[in-house]
Amino acid sequence: MGAPAKEQKQEDDFSAEEFQQIYLDRKSNPQALGHRPLVVLGAGKRTKPPGTSDAMWDQLKKDRDENIKDLLGLSTNSKLVIDASSGHSIHVEDPQTVVKAIEEVIESVRTGVPLKP
Repeated sequence: MGAPAKEQKQEDDFSAEEFQQIYLDRKSNPQALGHRPLVVLGAGKRTKPPGTSDAMWDQLKKDRDENIKDLLGLSTNSKLVIDASSGHSIHVEDPQTVVKAIEEVIESVRTGVPLKP
């Protein structure tokens, strides 16, 4: 048998503090990556969660789109790829899209040529 799973303690969860620090860092340095290549992958399939009103779903989609635009601002060399065939788990549903994005980033770093839109 493998080693027993480490027990998760509440004091080990720093997510709120980490997200706050990321937020504060982004406000002080909005283009934290400079001109480093960045590909943001987005889900093309977005299914309304059960029990979500149409108004709430519209707001959630709007918030998500704003967050994606915000992520694109992390670098002056970024692009968005929406994978029409995938939901949240693009890496599982369409791993080739992830592979292609990684290859594009590597090529941009290697050659110094900006990402193609």
